[in-house]
Amino acid sequence: MKGLWTAVILSFLTAIPLSAETVGGWAGYITYTPHNISVKMVVPAPELAWMADQLQHTPMGQPTYLGRHNDQQQVVLEDAMGVWILTIVDPSKMFRLKAQVDPKKGNLVIEQGVDRVGTSRQSDADAAAQQGIDDLRRARTAGSAFSSSMDDDSGMMSSRNMADGIGPWKMLSEGNQRFTSGKVLHPHQSMARLDETRQSVRPFAAVVACSDSRIPPEVLFDQGIGDLYVVRTPAEVLSRIDLGGLEFAVDHDSVAYILVLADKNCDFVNLALKGGDLPPHLDTVAQQLRPAIEAARFFNGDLLDNAVRENALEVVKKLSDTPALAAAIHNGTLVIQAAYYDSDTGKVVRLP
Repeated sequence: MKGLWTAVILSFLTAIPLSAETVGGWAGYITYTPHNISVKMVVPAPELAWMADQLQHTPMGQPTYLGRHNDQQQVVLEDAMGVWILTIVDPSKMFRLKAQVDPKKGNLVIEQGVDRVGTSRQSDADAAAQQGIDDLRRARTAGSAFSSSMDDDSGMMSSRNMADGIGPWKMLSEGNQRFTSGKVLHPHQSMARLDETRQSVRPFAAVVACSDSRIPPEVLFDQGIGDLYVVRTPAEVLSRIDLGGLEFAVDHDSVAYILVLADKNCDFVNLALKGGDLPPHLDTVAQQLRPAIEAARFFNGDLLDNAVRENALEVVKKLSDTPALAAAIHNGTLVIQAAYYDSDTGKVVRLP
């Protein structure tokens, strides 16, 4: 009898259609029909445990909001007699998802959705599942960037060429540990190093950081001449010129790792959050930050802190969508990663 009621409830929940008028305007995955698709990926253990904890004090069939809740943006979870129903609505990314989650194994069943041009239903479901898992991870870590699991090598590196990025990140992380512990080595900071790099240079990583004078990457990571290719702009906002520089670093200097460094309490992001009249060029910077700010409203926690991190993730996406860099990622010669700098402690961690 219990199984019958479960089937009835699930049938009702998954049959709820979305308004047809929203379909044409949404570029992302739209769920609208009860024909479901299983995907191979599963909800990772940290997110699964967090979801279980959130449901612990929620009555059966009642929703619990894992992300910021309003009429437009929400991450909602409910227990439908032992099967979890996950709903995500995020207008900032034109994304809407409904999925069934196995609470024991984390298996996902995604509602069938609107076809993207040139893609299959299965690939749409796979993309939706990946976006949903990414949103769950970011919802879990919103407001707690320095939790122990945030910097775990097993899951925080981008799925693209994870192994290729471990070496450069390890060098950056070890340098940052030297900086925060006061045991800096000041490597490669001599006339001999200058002479050594005069004819050619092979930086082991590129760092995109804010132009704020308090965030010098070579100092934070205890590196020297020729070690890092650095691009610094207000709030990591990238122009075509900056993208050209990074393309040069990848193509000419053989850079295989790009780190986009968000900084806590970024003044430029804070200024964009406050709004108001700004000088024309500064307003251009603020305009570039607004998508990240709107995405940050999707998650619980401090809005400025979330916006800072969302902005770094937006920059990673912009870089990953740049044709020359996308080709390098596809060929397995480049990894792009977001990170977060705590200006109070000097510590840098990778972002999910």
